[in-house]
Amino acid sequence: MKYLLLFGLPFLISVGLTPLFIQLTRRVGLVDLPDARRKLHTLPVPTAGGVAILVSFFIALAVNQHFFGAVWGIDLRTSLGLAIGLALVGVLGFLDDWRKVGPWGKIAVQLAGGLILYYFGFKVHALTHPFGDSFNLGFLTLPATLIWVLVITNAVNLIDGVDGLAGGIVAVSLATLIAVSLRADEVRVLFYAGILGGALAGFYIYNFPPAKIFLGDCGSLALGFALAALSLLENRKGTTTLSLLVQIIAMGVPLLDTGLAFLRRSRNGTSPLKADREHLHHRLLRLGLKPRQVVLLFLYASLYLGFSATLMALLPKTYVLLMVLILAIGVLVAMEGLRFLEERMGAPKDD
Repeated sequence: MKYLLLFGLPFLISVGLTPLFIQLTRRVGLVDLPDARRKLHTLPVPTAGGVAILVSFFIALAVNQHFFGAVWGIDLRTSLGLAIGLALVGVLGFLDDWRKVGPWGKIAVQLAGGLILYYFGFKVHALTHPFGDSFNLGFLTLPATLIWVLVITNAVNLIDGVDGLAGGIVAVSLATLIAVSLRADEVRVLFYAGILGGALAGFYIYNFPPAKIFLGDCGSLALGFALAALSLLENRKGTTTLSLLVQIIAMGVPLLDTGLAFLRRSRNGTSPLKADREHLHHRLLRLGLKPRQVVLLFLYASLYLGFSATLMALLPKTYVLLMVLILAIGVLVAMEGLRFLEERMGAPKDD
């Protein structure tokens, strides 16, 4: 019963709430307009779909906390910290979908959300490596926590450029976290990831291309923030499952895209925060792939990385470095292959 309520309740709420939210956003004009440049859709599409996910999550969290919190061993303080941080970042995203918020304003609010998580115990307490035990970060705990929150949150936000792409990648990452937490007996991660996964699954029915509603910054920022928080929650034990490394591997696609964007913009002398059309999904679209094909390709890559991350958590530490090297070589080969295809096919670049 507790498992059914954990995933099924947010799923049903989200399935029922999202169509209502689609109608509401159309009435109030909260839609994403095409611009013939960065946006791929040709008709106005309702946005800020993250509101439907968050409302479903919060309702299901309250119900599960009340009836099964003691059974799961979930303390109210942890749920409260996650809910406050998520609400803050969700409001930020909603405001950005509605009126637009500057990049530095976004970063400031995300840092505030990271501080809330830190206050409620979501911290990078320790790091582990393949050749020894975990070691505590000491005075570096706070900056490491804030950097982690910023990186993961914005990685999901930046990859949200094709219908269903960010939501699908987050779903795979949540599944990876659940698999690893089961092995590590980390029921708290299972509890929150199950609820969030159910809410996301119900919404994703309407978000898969061709999307009837977009995540918006409300959704992409909130989902990225939640992923960062949940991986910090597992790290509270100083677990030997390499929780942060596992999440980095599972989030390989958006993190790679974010890293390439930062290097590209820095090399071109532009602000790292300035948007462009050189993200991985843009490059694949210029090669002739359709949006649905891009999403399926990225989901396949995320599933592969998620499976690798789960396997990494199960293997002895001595094999972790070898797996990381194999995955790194695979990424380099894939990037070189993409560059070769662009040169061979003469794919144009956008300014």
